[in-house]
Amino acid sequence: MTLEETAILGCALQWPDESLPFLTEAGIRADTFSHEIPSAIFTAIATAWLAKAPGGFVGIATALGDRLDALGGAATLQTAIEGAAQPVTLPHYAEIVKEGHSKRRLALALKAAYKQLTTEPTGTVLAAIEAEISSIAAGRDKARIQSTREIVMSVLGNLNSRTDGSKMAGLSTGIVRLDEETGGIRKGGYWVIAGPTKGGKSALVRYIVRAVALDQAKPVLVFGLEMSSDDTVEAMLATEGKVSASRMRDGTMHEMDFPKLQAAANNLALAPIFFRDDVYDLAGIRSYVRQVKAIQPDLAVVVVDYLQLTEGAGSADRREQEIAIVSKALRRMAKDENLAVIALAQLNDDGELRECRAIGMDATVQVTIEMCEDEPGARLLRLRQRQGKTGVVVPVVFNGETFEWHPLAHEPEPASGKSFNRKRK
Repeated sequence: MTLEETAILGCALQWPDESLPFLTEAGIRADTFSHEIPSAIFTAIATAWLAKAPGGFVGIATALGDRLDALGGAATLQTAIEGAAQPVTLPHYAEIVKEGHSKRRLALALKAAYKQLTTEPTGTVLAAIEAEISSIAAGRDKARIQSTREIVMSVLGNLNSRTDGSKMAGLSTGIVRLDEETGGIRKGGYWVIAGPTKGGKSALVRYIVRAVALDQAKPVLVFGLEMSSDDTVEAMLATEGKVSASRMRDGTMHEMDFPKLQAAANNLALAPIFFRDDVYDLAGIRSYVRQVKAIQPDLAVVVVDYLQLTEGAGSADRREQEIAIVSKALRRMAKDENLAVIALAQLNDDGELRECRAIGMDATVQVTIEMCEDEPGARLLRLRQRQGKTGVVVPVVFNGETFEWHPLAHEPEPASGKSFNRKRK
């Protein structure tokens, strides 16, 4: 561990609120460090900060647990604290650490190019090394030239795994029929979940978040613009513990509910779900996604609840234009950050997307929740997809007490005999 890395870790240990936002914006990530030890400690510090868990010497030592011995023990953390930089000097140390990372990347790229020279034409090798050098110069890891052969082999591998049933294209939503029709939630995908007021939009996205984070152990970031993180987690506890939300709300829980809730709390506490309910503007959302992605490189899904509450840059003349700009920006963010974005959107009384019809045009998958007249708990999830079948209906039943979603064998009639999307095919 270099002196500069020690200075950064010590600063992050003692002043995480001042240092971590800058470090992530500056491009300091776990893999920027030269060794597994500073990388693991930085990850532990950043993860605790995002989760608002105890930090400092004791908090990080506790979070690392048995791994601390393999990282040099408590002495490593003490050394970092003693060699800590002041927040005002972080830019200097960050530049040195990034410079070291760039040199290591360049050395690896040159080594790989040397090996390629034995099998690839000189022009191909030059193009690849030029792309990598440009990526290093820009401070980004994304720019990389891929040959058609690489892409074809990757696509064929995905197709083979889907054919033999061993792997779905994306992450599971927790609803089997929805997965079958969409192929799951894929990287770069922009999902819009639309529905009327109190139609179950937030409950559906919470169910998906639970499936991604708990069942598949993939990190999820939730921007709760309408619902606080406390309320969201309380609802998730009801789902995970299968406990009546109304009893939890009224304080009339049964004795058997408490052990269920405790078990649910234990599971949720370990889930890689991060919340931010104080960011309402597009720039803030993008900035915080980059911060979390730097700390959690495998961040899989970002949820925005909900779209019409998000503030754009403020340059649009009308609210409809502003929402259209926000929607396109979220779609672009999904592609640029290589993750899925799920945005919730409100429908008006006519079943149109409120304030902006263009939202549905941006979505790779739009899921419209339709109420059912004769079966109060029944819902129809009507799909519109850029790729795949459109107009497919997934019948489900929604348990309003535990916020669970289950398949329905038949397709009930929509409320008032109308379907919001059929008339706009």
